[in-house]
Amino acid sequence: AAALGLVLIPAGVLMPKPSLMIYGLGFGVNFPNMLALQDRLNPDLSSFLNSNMAMVVGLVIACGTTVLVRSVGAEWTAYRVLRAGWADIVAVARKSDAPDFARLLYRMVDRFGLVAPRLARIPVESAVAQNDILGDLRNGLNTMELQRHRQLLTRDSRKDVDEVLSGIAGLYQQKQKHGHAQPGEGLLKAIDTSLVDLINQNPSSAVEGARRAITSLRYNLYPDANFVMPDATIQAGGQLAKENAA
Repeated sequence: AAALGLVLIPAGVLMPKPSLMIYGLGFGVNFPNMLALQDRLNPDLSSFLNSNMAMVVGLVIACGTTVLVRSVGAEWTAYRVLRAGWADIVAVARKSDAPDFARLLYRMVDRFGLVAPRLARIPVESAVAQNDILGDLRNGLNTMELQRHRQLLTRDSRKDVDEVLSGIAGLYQQKQKHGHAQPGEGLLKAIDTSLVDLINQNPSSAVEGARRAITSLRYNLYPDANFVMPDATIQAGGQLAKENAA
């Protein structure tokens, strides 16, 4: 283990770095296979050389064939994965019933793992590389949370939440057409209106969950926008706090 660690530990250090992951992964996986370690020593040099030369030649041929045949680069592939993630967010925002949270969560995180190493190989000035994939992941998860709690809200609250979900769907539909699309003032107004309404509601698990999801969406989409609490909402909130304390 100590002898192999001299080689495999540096390979493992490369694997968490997206730009170097392919090298660390390839070396970390193939090196032990090339050694062909057995519980008993088998000093057959011809078999050892034959298997290792075959593996090296096979890797070279596979890489060469991929370079010659593949017609798309890392940037196009990354953009395709990003678009698939945006399509998932649109589907969740437009879905009337509660989404399969676990299934969508795993799929979005898996896509994040697929796109991260490709983005590391794309120039920084590229429009694809400038997309905030972590922000999109957070927005997708918060949209799922909002849909999950929406069913338990009052009719008026659901109407405001539907405006937010419609705005989220519209935003990511625009991102599918134009990757640089930014959220507009209409969505911000819908988020603030829904947030004020939820603040005035009697506390419940659904109201608190929807409020957390909308607050997170607001901070992700409009990190620099100020939020002004209406006076009536402040008074209602204070009265509600007194009633709860009593």
